[in-house]
Amino acid sequence: VATTVQQMQQAISLFKEKRYAAAEVVYLKVLQTCQASFGEGNRSTLTVMSNLALCLRAQERFAEADVLHYKCAELCENLYGTTHILTLTAQNNLAMSLSLQGLHDKAENIHRTVIVNSTAAFGPNDDKTLASRSNLAQCLKAHGRMAAAARIEAAVLDRRQQVS
Repeated sequence: VATTVQQMQQAISLFKEKRYAAAEVVYLKVLQTCQASFGEGNRSTLTVMSNLALCLRAQERFAEADVLHYKCAELCENLYGTTHILTLTAQNNLAMSLSLQGLHDKAENIHRTVIVNSTAAFGPNDDKTLASRSNLAQCLKAHGRMAAAARIEAAVLDRRQQVS
């Protein structure tokens, strides 16, 4: 376990240094260890799977990343439910990946689902919910829907000012 933790820390450091290929190798080793030791539905396994997907996405290997994003989102939802933070994070990561590929309609639908579930779990003024709304606005901007994005951004700013 100590070695796995050290490897995970190494992978995170490599990712932060933008040494994605090297980080990928370490994440893959850690993922295999976690799957063998704890099972696919374990929280640590899901976190490593998500990190590996982000690493692949950073290398613009979207097809491989999306397989892991979809799998992670599905496992999280089945294990923890629709309003759990791991599920919401996995769905958000999937939506961001889809948006980067120009699949804005799919990404928008997922972002909207994340907002509904985040609002149910944390409330409309929680930072996680507001971040989800901001992510939707970014997706809409990328899709050329500037007016809709501006309305969401204004509402998020207004809520953030009310909370502070």
